[in-house]
Amino acid sequence: MCSSDLPPAGGAVSAAELKWQDRAACHGQPIALFFQPEREAPDVKTAREDAAKAICAGCEVRAQCGGHALGWPERYGTWGGCTEDERQRAKVRAQRLALKEQRQELVA
Repeated sequence: MCSSDLPPAGGAVSAAELKWQDRAACHGQPIALFFQPEREAPDVKTAREDAAKAICAGCEVRAQCGGHALGWPERYGTWGGCTEDERQRAKVRAQRLALKEQRQELVA
């Protein structure tokens, strides 16, 4: 499951702010592990995503990576231990929560 402790989406980032990528556990790993190729079988996709997430799990810059993916936004790949599907679901949940809070403020 995608970590709920990722920072909220932000604005554009500078090259200096991306220096964290040099310290990422995935740095030097095969890029194909983190991005889905065309026509990937579901069981192969699950295994690939699980392997990518295992690398992310112990990464010292996981929160920065996940924050980057949400703030940029990165549409594809595993970032900060979250797949594109998980990031999309997290965004939908956040939008629903924001709407619910707005409705409660209107009623109050």
